[in-house]
Amino acid sequence: MPETPRVYRSRDAQTLTLQFGDGAIQSRVQRNAPHTLLLDYTRTMLAALQWHPAPRRIAMVGLGGGTMLRFIHSHMPASTLTVLEIDPKVIALRSEFELPADDARLQVLCVDGAAHLARTEGAFDALLIDGFDHEGLPEVLCSQAFYDDCVHALAADGLLIVNLPLADPRCPLITERLRLASGQLPLLLDDADSEGGNRIALASRQTWPRWRTPGRLRAPAGMGPEAWGQLTDARLRLRDVLNAQNAADNG
Repeated sequence: MPETPRVYRSRDAQTLTLQFGDGAIQSRVQRNAPHTLLLDYTRTMLAALQWHPAPRRIAMVGLGGGTMLRFIHSHMPASTLTVLEIDPKVIALRSEFELPADDARLQVLCVDGAAHLARTEGAFDALLIDGFDHEGLPEVLCSQAFYDDCVHALAADGLLIVNLPLADPRCPLITERLRLASGQLPLLLDDADSEGGNRIALASRQTWPRWRTPGRLRAPAGMGPEAWGQLTDARLRLRDVLNAQNAADNG
């Protein structure tokens, strides 16, 4: 029997899916509406950008099927995006998911994201971490050094947005490492998909009272109402978690 590839694309009448060899879904794209974000964790990660409504420089660790890449490139014309992807096999599937080519606003690099960020200081207004392989969350993306480097790679008011697997026993440890790296508790929100399994952690180089002010919750520059509307449920749930954490801090 032929060996199952570590990463592959599957297709049905409605969707394209990027899967790992164990069947775990990494990305899912609606074929007749590729700009629709089908997985809630992607909507939650992008909704977090409401706290930085003018991110000029965005970076992302992990390409997957490129759903967030496509959304940012299409709906955030004031932003540039750099994607750090270590697996050339994932990048090789880029054309099958009909992702845009590199241009003045988009660059996909085949690099070790952790090593790249370790050499970066103050570069990004937003940094999204969504790096998984066929075995799950790589150990290098769990270390204290990695999250220290992530925070150092942010601009002064930058946001760090991390996708964590709830089933991974290291999830609480990573949350603590985010706290140590940023100097404050991260904002945490579990996804709302029926399949579940993801927790989004949000941190910043700014102290909480400065950057989590409700008055700043608005669409990133250039994003139209249709795209912003896709994020409504996630934005409201993030707001509720924010309000609860604010109340706990003041209580």
